[in-house]
Amino acid sequence: TSVPRGRGGVDVASPMPPWITAQPPPPLGGAAAAPELKELFRAVRHHLASMPLLGAAAYLCFVWCLVAAMRRRKEVLLPRALLLAYNAGQVLINLYVALAIGAALGGRVWGIGVRDTPAIRHAVWLHFLCKYVDMLDTLIIILRKKRSQLSFLHLWHHASILVVWGWVVGTYDGASATYAYGAWINSCVHVVMCARRTSRARLLFLARRTAALPPLSAIAAGTSTTG
Repeated sequence: TSVPRGRGGVDVASPMPPWITAQPPPPLGGAAAAPELKELFRAVRHHLASMPLLGAAAYLCFVWCLVAAMRRRKEVLLPRALLLAYNAGQVLINLYVALAIGAALGGRVWGIGVRDTPAIRHAVWLHFLCKYVDMLDTLIIILRKKRSQLSFLHLWHHASILVVWGWVVGTYDGASATYAYGAWINSCVHVVMCARRTSRARLLFLARRTAALPPLSAIAAGTSTTG
């Protein structure tokens, strides 16, 4: 049986070279890429929906409006007792959250080798809620017209950390609980920071009360005169 040959004597039955027989890659917009794109869009929507972007935007908008409203007004003299109560409340709230996270982690606050549990997630969610309470710092700064404290770093911190922890709470699905360490250490830092502010404000209050008292020599002179 003779082997069929084409023009030029080329063997038609022989296998074609791979660069001819290989199938071309599917186009980017083809049907093969559609499931991957749908999955990508679904993941993007899920992550964006888990971020409290509206809360961060509302915070920045509130700051802008309040600064504009206070521009032609005098500073608000907030009672010192109110500031002390606020800082003391921050100490108690963050101390509770730190203890809750530590207890859920079984004391292994680094979370290394600890599996994630609903108790850990709940404790970290409480820490996320504290980020809304922390925004009261900005309110106090603006009302007291402490413009030097209203820096870009201050605004960036309060707006971004809200988004970050909202995203962590809403999207994390790993087995390890190492993510809880960030919430624990942040709560501990707030305990120390607010306790320092509380003690400092208390010392200033006592110093001013002491300075307003008459000196001991005047008290002694008055006593000897009346006696």
